[in-house]
Amino acid sequence: MKLLTCIALLLMQTTDRVPPPRFCPCGGIRVDQFGALPDGRTDSYAAITSAIGQACTAVTSSTSGVQGSTIYFPGGIAPYRYSRVPVINCSNLTMHGDRLASRLLPSYDFGPPLVIHPPIGSGYIAVPTQASLVDGPGNAMTLSRRNQYWISLRDAAEIDGLSALTIEFFTQLSSVGADGNWIASYGRRTVNENATSALQIGMSAGGQWSARLNVGGTQYALAAPVGLTVDTLYHIALSYDGSQIRLFLNGTQMASQAASGTVTEALTENFTVGPILSGWPEGAVLGNSVDGAVDSIRISNVARYPASFATPSAKFSNDSGTLALLNFDDQYDAFTVGSANGRNHNAHFFLRYTPNNGAITDVELSDLYFDNGTARCGPMIRKTNASRYRNLEIRGGTCGLWLQDKDYETQIDYYVFRASTTHTRFDLAFTNASGVSDIVRPLLFGGRYQFVDAGDQPTVLRSGWFQTESNTIAAILASGSGGQTVKDIRDSAFNSESGGASLEALIILAGVQGSVNLMADSLQAPPAIAAMKVEGGGHINIIGGLFSGSENAPANISIIGELSSPIYLYGVSRTAPNIPWSDNPAYLTAIP
Repeated sequence: MKLLTCIALLLMQTTDRVPPPRFCPCGGIRVDQFGALPDGRTDSYAAITSAIGQACTAVTSSTSGVQGSTIYFPGGIAPYRYSRVPVINCSNLTMHGDRLASRLLPSYDFGPPLVIHPPIGSGYIAVPTQASLVDGPGNAMTLSRRNQYWISLRDAAEIDGLSALTIEFFTQLSSVGADGNWIASYGRRTVNENATSALQIGMSAGGQWSARLNVGGTQYALAAPVGLTVDTLYHIALSYDGSQIRLFLNGTQMASQAASGTVTEALTENFTVGPILSGWPEGAVLGNSVDGAVDSIRISNVARYPASFATPSAKFSNDSGTLALLNFDDQYDAFTVGSANGRNHNAHFFLRYTPNNGAITDVELSDLYFDNGTARCGPMIRKTNASRYRNLEIRGGTCGLWLQDKDYETQIDYYVFRASTTHTRFDLAFTNASGVSDIVRPLLFGGRYQFVDAGDQPTVLRSGWFQTESNTIAAILASGSGGQTVKDIRDSAFNSESGGASLEALIILAGVQGSVNLMADSLQAPPAIAAMKVEGGGHINIIGGLFSGSENAPANISIIGELSSPIYLYGVSRTAPNIPWSDNPAYLTAIP
């Protein structure tokens, strides 16, 4: 075995055995004093929420200037279980535990284990509802093209690969004067790539409406010959049975097309109720929602309507064919509780919102272990200033820690993510971050994309360990929109020797017009796998790194697309000099 590989394996073992540094004192407001128990059985939601409430009250009632408050999770032999998502929405608060002994394991199937966002009514909103459109308990969700908010269905309703599908809902419009959208799966990985869309049900100005569905890689469009009017209740359904796509209005078939194969939904699509999002993950709003209301949204993995049917008049029920059902009958904070995969009230859908005001400051999570299972994402953070995430470990789930919108000058120190499912989309993600994000010692194991940096703000990543697995597409995806910025990746190791067929590149850089520096990095690429993929723009410096490519690799660095300037190599070495530096040497300049 090569010396470098031995060192890499030793490093990986060491990170598992040596305890990480401790950042927080064992003190503060104890959740067990409110009834929370690490016994794997007790529902600790009310206790955790009470502890957060007391901590926030202590912060806001302080009369001696800014004074922080602390919440402490004592360790135990079993995890803390809870039935709803705890929310932190005040500044100057620290939540910490006893390292891996403080384990948080939600009892619901879908939804994040923790959310941090500004308080409702002060820069953030709850799920907007109105009176139900049809019989049944609950409400309807209000949609507005003027306010940019949405609900993501991606974690609960995975439609890629389905041989049958039904999307249906009730709706009532308050305006038909502009284009709008009810539900869509749409997105693109980088600004230099074409967008993909699995489905869309939307309306054009004047009330004309249509649907699209991607089957077998082909986009099928179905236009309804009947327009929609305001203040009228409609039931809309899109159904696919493996041979026909059908579009229905109030039970009457409006259009159909023959199709065969399975539904195609790209990993980098955003499946949303409300506006269409262009970037990934969940970037800018591309198309607004309709004005009106939507009720009883049901996504099914069966074709419920092979022909015209009687117009439904009541909210839908959950059954074995249901992937997701939102009846808006249980709301709290910024969540609505729905049903998924045949189980009732097991999916907590978080309302995403892009306000220009409101933020919370100086929040810290440290010494905590989040067990995501196979379906949940990690903690979700929106609009925080100068917050810190230290000594955290997340295991499994569809995604790891996610800083979603306008998080300013974030610090991460010692963050471990271990993917336990082939459906993990990313291990760590920043979307539209602000200021300089400082990430130290991320240890990322598996995941389709390990670190996603989607934005034009500076990022410094130091002392990282990236262990790609057979389903990994890229270790780092740095994607901007053409803004001037600097992204520094320092003293990090990339090990892909256990990688497999899906590995596209260790590093993908796209749409970054500033400089990208790779400094003293170690890259180990398996045969015929590019160490780097570059798509458009950017000034790239590789400083003091070691490339350990295979004897069979065509090149250490593969360049795809046009660059605005050369890639400069400063003191970089390689273990196999007979391997060309690049398959496009015109862009490469080696400086000893």
